[in-house]
Amino acid sequence: MNTSRLTLSGGGVVVDLSDHLDRHPSGGTAVLDDGLDGLGLPPVSPRFFDGAGDGSTYRGARVQPRDITLPVLITATGRNLLRERVSALATVLSPVHAPARLTYTEPDGTAWTADVVRTGSGAPVTDGVSHYAVDLGLRSADPYWTRENAASHTIESAGAGRGLLRPGASLSALRLASGQVIGDAVIENPGDAPAYPVVTLTGPATQFELTSPTGERLLWSGTLEEGERRVFDHLAGTVVDDSGTNCYAELGAAPRFWAIPPGVQTAHVDVAGSSVGRVVPVDPPLRTNLVPDPRARSLSSWVAGAGAELDLGDGVVRMTATAGTGATARLRRAPDAPDERWEVSDGDQVAVRVAVANPGEGDLVVRLRTTATLPDGSPASSAPGTPAVDVRVALPAGAHAVLEGVGTHRSDDATHLAVEVAVLGPADSAPAPGDAVTLGQPALLLGPGAPTALPVPYFDGATAASSGRVYAWAGTPDSSPSVERATAVVGRTSVSVAWKPRRWFML
Repeated sequence: MNTSRLTLSGGGVVVDLSDHLDRHPSGGTAVLDDGLDGLGLPPVSPRFFDGAGDGSTYRGARVQPRDITLPVLITATGRNLLRERVSALATVLSPVHAPARLTYTEPDGTAWTADVVRTGSGAPVTDGVSHYAVDLGLRSADPYWTRENAASHTIESAGAGRGLLRPGASLSALRLASGQVIGDAVIENPGDAPAYPVVTLTGPATQFELTSPTGERLLWSGTLEEGERRVFDHLAGTVVDDSGTNCYAELGAAPRFWAIPPGVQTAHVDVAGSSVGRVVPVDPPLRTNLVPDPRARSLSSWVAGAGAELDLGDGVVRMTATAGTGATARLRRAPDAPDERWEVSDGDQVAVRVAVANPGEGDLVVRLRTTATLPDGSPASSAPGTPAVDVRVALPAGAHAVLEGVGTHRSDDATHLAVEVAVLGPADSAPAPGDAVTLGQPALLLGPGAPTALPVPYFDGATAASSGRVYAWAGTPDSSPSVERATAVVGRTSVSVAWKPRRWFML
């Protein structure tokens, strides 16, 4: 059974000939197998020269427009529905909306189109209630079937950079290659008829030469500023700018537009006066680490809680228990902020992590969690997902670990969130005075920029740039939140070749 599909569209209406090639349609609209014609090879008009000798000499041919016959049967369960379906077909094929588009979709989903105009129809056969049968005559000025989705190939002035920047380096340290664009465009035409490319040159550029797979050359000279374009349509034989203004005079002598033969071909591209562009960060940030001193090289990112004392030695923050009642520390919102709470909304994603180590001789337990409070500091009512993060780890003497968690904040009345690290004795008992852990590399991400899964690579404003990502401090280095941004290359010269494969016939 042929599972291909036909549709007709025009005037904002689409008629799905969903049961086409089916002799027994169940309803709706169908194209019957009997009498279907015009999907095969289009007619040609050959030219012969009659010389003085016997016979004649073939001098080429012209492919004529394609004529298609669609034997359509429209069925319905009542007069009103039948009238509605016939009217939809009439709207699609109205001369006011011509040409209509006939789309043939293959079983694998590949769609091929032909723009058609109705040239006639036979006398309909109908009972006025349940069916309406008619033979439609259509003509396509273009005799070929054209694939709906274009294929493309792009050549750019490529960067030859290092990919990584040393900490603190700027984007300008990304080395880029020479701006000269010289390359090959590999073009595959899976159709069985020639396809015509549309080539777009994006500046800056001062000269452009495109050589076809069979040697035809197209030379352009002019001045393209950054972002300006020239579009070379090889089927129409035109050159236009962004506004559609004719720029044909910029072509060199005897320009040769060309078609792409079936199969895999290689075209050659040369562009002078080109640029590799520049790397720029893209806003808004992808993620923001809200902790003011993510590396914890100072005490600015921590607030000591009850039963704890914080001190700094050799660039490491140490939290020491001062009584046998438990010891806690909280992340600080800003170096000089008296409050360590962040505003948070119901449904916000929360991601938090902190590195801990046990420098003592006894076993400890360390807990990382978030707590929700009302604006006045009182605890918020419990709700699923509050706390959003609550993880703990056993930390033997001399061991270190990274505590991390992701959760969704859920509380109707909670508007503030705090992050707390607690040190406990063995088996979650209260720590003994003098028990201590060191704290490092804290990270807190809230809202849509927060990840949905861990592990997430740690970052702060001093993190080296990588492919497609750059990092920066939001304010004073080491004392402000840090952001991660995507990068983009702007001002890069490029040549894009797009083409729609064509076919002589459809099966």
